[in-house]
Amino acid sequence: MTEIINHKTKQINFVLIPKQSINFSIGTDNLKDVFIDKIDNSKPVITQFPEITILFDPTSQIGVSIIKEQNKIIIADNNITNYSSRSTDAFLELTKKMVDVINNNDIKSYGFNIISSFDLDDKEDSAKYIKDNFINFPNLDQDSIEIKGGNVGFIYEKGGIKYTLKLDSQIDTESNPTKTILVNQNVHFENKKLPDFSDFKRQTNEIYDELLQLLNKIIL
Repeated sequence: MTEIINHKTKQINFVLIPKQSINFSIGTDNLKDVFIDKIDNSKPVITQFPEITILFDPTSQIGVSIIKEQNKIIIADNNITNYSSRSTDAFLELTKKMVDVINNNDIKSYGFNIISSFDLDDKEDSAKYIKDNFINFPNLDQDSIEIKGGNVGFIYEKGGIKYTLKLDSQIDTESNPTKTILVNQNVHFENKKLPDFSDFKRQTNEIYDELLQLLNKIIL
């Protein structure tokens, strides 16, 4: 049986859509203060344009983008870590506080995204593995078309929440197959603002842990 090895988280992020157009009247010093309060040894760098404000802390690899043109807030943790041992507490505290400071949590919907990658322990060609296990085009046999590989995506619901999951096979710099699969999961919360912190933390950690459980059921 094929097993998942070397599973690493590449990024987790929240995409938040305010109810009203962002009126960016608060000073950037207030945003820096949130970083300094919630993230140890943080030294955020601010880049500001008329339609976008970006804060990025090189120490923690956490960034906040406030995009006025798209009326969107993106908060991302870009640390690459072992999937099962990643700590999210500081990032979640920062996210909740940033949303409160920017627009008093006046959010109409948000998404939680996880990007990770893993290797297949006994396969050298992840594209072929996905093709053999998830893709079947018998009607193409008559056209002498041989499917060599592929990627796959799922859309499903659980507890009234919509999930999108994509598994993409990876190639190396010379376009050779590898045993690596890139995972991208989006969890969308429609007509919802961020809950209070205890529920927010519980909800996010449950989603994070459940993804690993789901992958272990998919990869056989």
